[in-house]
Amino acid sequence: MTRRRQLLLTLATASCLGAVSLWSPTATATAATTGPWTTPTQAQLRYQVTGKTKGLPYRAQGVLDWQTDGYRYQAHMEIKVFLLGSRHQRSQGTVGTAGLRPLRFEDESRRLRTVVFDPQQLTAQHLPENEVETVPPTIQDRLSVFMQLAGWFNAATVAPKAGQRWHVPVMGTNGFETWTFVHRQETAVETTTGPMPSHLLEREPRHPNDQRIELWLAPQLNHLPARIRIRHPNGDVADQVLTRP
Repeated sequence: MTRRRQLLLTLATASCLGAVSLWSPTATATAATTGPWTTPTQAQLRYQVTGKTKGLPYRAQGVLDWQTDGYRYQAHMEIKVFLLGSRHQRSQGTVGTAGLRPLRFEDESRRLRTVVFDPQQLTAQHLPENEVETVPPTIQDRLSVFMQLAGWFNAATVAPKAGQRWHVPVMGTNGFETWTFVHRQETAVETTTGPMPSHLLEREPRHPNDQRIELWLAPQLNHLPARIRIRHPNGDVADQVLTRP
């Protein structure tokens, strides 16, 4: 396999929180987190992405564009490797008192895959396969989950404690499962403009071979991520660090 193909495959699984498994009854065993929610301020964040795949290091550039008028939202994440191509993820939907309600999610690298949500029927249609599945009312996609977590942190009246958990049903292009994020500690992310105080969250693994996903949510960014790190069981790593807010 060429290095170009290895990097594109890495981007296809590493960008924006990786892949999720097909739905199963255990996916709904834990109730989703609900509660106060405050919309994050619009932002365009730029990141430096470093990592390795099959022992080969790589560098990439990332941009998270978050736009909302308080009633609707659009989010776009792009990860670009020089001379090798890009990966795009897009989410759009509505904004409510409990958070985001995605209506459409797109994931595009070598091909475009789409999920269309119907909030009234509580279904999600996968395209181009045209498969339909039932989803919970609090479903998020792999991009909107960033802003959903940020909104919970924005609305919090007390600082989160170590060990506090948030349960979020997250949809990918293959199906959904409930992700549990655990607050580990308050720390700082080293950015090009200096240290940025952040809350470190880790996705609690469901099994030994699960991806390790860490998010650093920064109050200075309305709790949007200052850093995202994904570690795969085979040793592959993608580390996305803010360069410019």
